[in-house]
Amino acid sequence: MTNITKTFAWVVLILATGLGQVATAATPKFAKLDRGQGRMLNLIEMHTETRTRLVTVPREITTADGRIVTIQEQIEQEFQIEVPTRIELPSTDTQFRTVLGQDVSYREVYGRITRPTAVVVASESIKSRWLELLSPDTLVVLLNSPSNLPAPNPVVNFELTIPGTGVFSIARLSGRVLTLTLAGERFVYKRFEEYDTPRYVGYYNRRHKLALRWPRSDKGVLFKGDVMGGGAVRFYETRMRIVGVQKTKPKPDTIGPNDEVLLNVINNSGQRVKISYYDTKTNKELPYNQLKADDYYEQPSFVGHLWIAKDLQGNKVAEFTVPSESTSSWVIRPPVQTTGFWKSSRGGMYIDQGNGKWLALDPSGQISGRFEERERTDEFLAIYDGDQQRWVRIYNNKAITTGAGIAGWQDLGKGKWDRS
Repeated sequence: MTNITKTFAWVVLILATGLGQVATAATPKFAKLDRGQGRMLNLIEMHTETRTRLVTVPREITTADGRIVTIQEQIEQEFQIEVPTRIELPSTDTQFRTVLGQDVSYREVYGRITRPTAVVVASESIKSRWLELLSPDTLVVLLNSPSNLPAPNPVVNFELTIPGTGVFSIARLSGRVLTLTLAGERFVYKRFEEYDTPRYVGYYNRRHKLALRWPRSDKGVLFKGDVMGGGAVRFYETRMRIVGVQKTKPKPDTIGPNDEVLLNVINNSGQRVKISYYDTKTNKELPYNQLKADDYYEQPSFVGHLWIAKDLQGNKVAEFTVPSESTSSWVIRPPVQTTGFWKSSRGGMYIDQGNGKWLALDPSGQISGRFEERERTDEFLAIYDGDQQRWVRIYNNKAITTGAGIAGWQDLGKGKWDRS
């Protein structure tokens, strides 16, 4: 008996022994897979349970004096009901694996079954999001166990080569991200299950519209795919072969200004925002995407790129400059909340007069400027004094200024928002 056969038998035995009290009818051949909320994969299937209820029925009886009368009597009646079963699988921790020759593939599950049920995942078609079951009446989930399932893969560097050329490259696998460094260029691919096959794992680079298939065995050749019109992909075998895990100590993951990185954009601002990036060649903001509240997405970018989020009225909500990291997250938060006035540790203050008007006082209490609110992001409030041609940015704990006669941004000291 192979390891996977032992594992499969162990899981079915454990689950079956705990399910004797649940009366289930034949499970449908397919169970709906719904992504649901909170980035959870919800496996939903319906099964039939037999229950009892009290019902009132008429019954004729004969009295002592020979009369026939009808009475109402309560009896227990069995009935069947379709009950949904929900299994929550955190999508960030799930992996797909195929055991060749066994006609069995399974999913590592780092979640919980909210209701006892028998479930075995045979295969998944991501495009239609349905799970095909091993048999019409068996739906069993294979739970993670240290004794029989592998742990999540750590970050691994692989060496790749083109045989006969002496050309070596590095592939970096980290979670759902595959980074290839080829001829000095860095390409970031993210998991794309629609390109999966029994022997290969699919990835996609949205910026360059390139598909990739990486062997599940971490050995052999890579397959690349050109995305054509209508979304069709033509895959072809490359000359690039995986030599194995990088034997030498991995070099630091240094990122240069021309290297591609993966940017996670998370909208926690509580409102829909428009995402754009600043094009240094044209000095213009170029629209890129819209993101509704509490939503997120991943996109390729480059170190030093400036990204901007604005509300639907065109007001800036946040901005982000991509750091020198292979993957980074930009969390868009609600605009900064101001209260009354901002008091500097150096004695001055900025007073909110309402209607976007701000009054600046020096340490002696004299008026030092009259400002108008020009910008409010999730980090700072920007106000402008037209008479002095001076900008001030007020953060939660500091303020800076620039303008006519000031080189760059000048520190105005620490401070805080206050009402007193």
